[in-house]
Amino acid sequence: MRVHTLIITLAVAAVAAVAIALAGPARAAAGCIVELDSIYAGNVDEGSGVDEIRVEVDGQSYPRISRKWTEMFAGAIGYASQFEDPSVILDVDHSTVTFGLREVTPPAASSGDSLGGATVSYASDCAGLPPGANVKRALTVSGIGETSYSYLVHLQLTRF
Repeated sequence: MRVHTLIITLAVAAVAAVAIALAGPARAAAGCIVELDSIYAGNVDEGSGVDEIRVEVDGQSYPRISRKWTEMFAGAIGYASQFEDPSVILDVDHSTVTFGLREVTPPAASSGDSLGGATVSYASDCAGLPPGANVKRALTVSGIGETSYSYLVHLQLTRF
């Protein structure tokens, strides 16, 4: 009788171990890496015709190492490398992320004034993608400051 109990206990433990093993990695593997690809300046905020832009993601301002900015004028394209390649992981627990554009005033690159942000969410932008998928999202940031401004923010989402 004890052998029978031992076999049942081992069988239940094996089924539980398999269920845990299958559930753990599936949940951990569901997400996207969101990276800044580029920013296109349609119109800039300042009357001088040049905005000094930093990107803010999850409380971090980019560029981080140089602590400077990227000069943008109408028609300019700022590539990810000019902002030190900001990226973040988007998943069920970190369900939305905003790449905020900040206009700073040199020579000190403080947090600056918010021009708005490009937001993506796990549910609408990532969850439906198959693993390994790579898609771009182009989101507009616009408003009125010293002048009317508009930026097109290109984000790269990679599903894992």
